[in-house]
Amino acid sequence: MNAHSTRTVFAASIALAAIVATSGCAPPANNSRTTETSGSVEASVASTTGTMPPAASDASAVATAAPVTITPGPTPPPPPSQSKPAPKPKLGPKDASVSWAYLKDMYKKDGYWYVVVDYIQVVGPEETLHFVNENPKLRVFPLSEGVKLQLLKDQGSPDYKSVSAAQFKAFQKKSGDEVVEVTPKGGYAVRLKEWWAP
Repeated sequence: MNAHSTRTVFAASIALAAIVATSGCAPPANNSRTTETSGSVEASVASTTGTMPPAASDASAVATAAPVTITPGPTPPPPPSQSKPAPKPKLGPKDASVSWAYLKDMYKKDGYWYVVVDYIQVVGPEETLHFVNENPKLRVFPLSEGVKLQLLKDQGSPDYKSVSAAQFKAFQKKSGDEVVEVTPKGGYAVRLKEWWAP
């Protein structure tokens, strides 16, 4: 190589060094040192956990969320049913007075017992009593809550016994055959008493 070539190579080297210095580029690091450092980190992780960390590109390393099962809560109880109040009984005539009457019927409706009577008049002396029915109008009374129902203990005896509504109804053999004393009050029948004659 002659002197001119030597100067040319030297000048090119200086120019290259100047370009490198201006751009801030550093010569490539030693690959063997990088590899050594990476291996040291992996070895440290392995010594701590006992396993090697998975590679970032490994699909199994991606955590998958477990399925969530939603259990419905207990069904709330239905609202309490609002039962309708029991209907009130249909009252009989409030101006009715105590009277003897033919017992026409007894029946139960909407939880209430009713009595159907036909008022009569008792005429004549005690030895020859007879009944007069001038008005065939029927009167219907609901039995009051504390109604007194009285039947004779024995035929021909003036002694009475208290009975239930069903027992009093059973006493009626045929509609209109039995005579009772009716005591009304406020539209209710508060007492029914079997006729007694000596």
